[in-house]
Amino acid sequence: MDENIQVNDFINFSKALIDREGITDKSLSEVAEALSKLSNIEDLFRFGQHRGRGANAAESYVLYEDSEPSGPVLQLARFDAPTAIHNHGSWGALCGYIREQYYSQWVLQSDDHSKVVQTIDTIIKPGDFVYWPDVPNDIHKQIPVDDDAWVIIYMGRNAFDTPRIVYD
Repeated sequence: MDENIQVNDFINFSKALIDREGITDKSLSEVAEALSKLSNIEDLFRFGQHRGRGANAAESYVLYEDSEPSGPVLQLARFDAPTAIHNHGSWGALCGYIREQYYSQWVLQSDDHSKVVQTIDTIIKPGDFVYWPDVPNDIHKQIPVDDDAWVIIYMGRNAFDTPRIVYD
């Protein structure tokens, strides 16, 4: 993909890729890599609509929200405190944008959702990316390294009003 990728180009690429190939490790990796190219745009905020606080975010901007209720969402989100270990009810990808954050990810190891096992524990810097599989393994936690961190988040399904599961 072009290094000067814009928001609509990313959305069109990602939707077409998932429609064509489905939600696979390979397609999610390609979506996350394309998302990383958006982090090269200096002022992504100008593309977004200020949303305010989110379920875990201190502040967010919606860059894209599909017209279909189950369609994808792209947002910038600022985290100023650790999140709980949680899910979103959707597969997705995350890319560092401003400053750094710790990122951890888990998968379920039991049918009754009582046991999770950590699969990723890393620091996400601007341009670094991760992706997570679909439900039920969309479990993760974020912690800003310093005071706060901005990330770009793409969720394959709109999860703004989806109840989250919090794990301890």
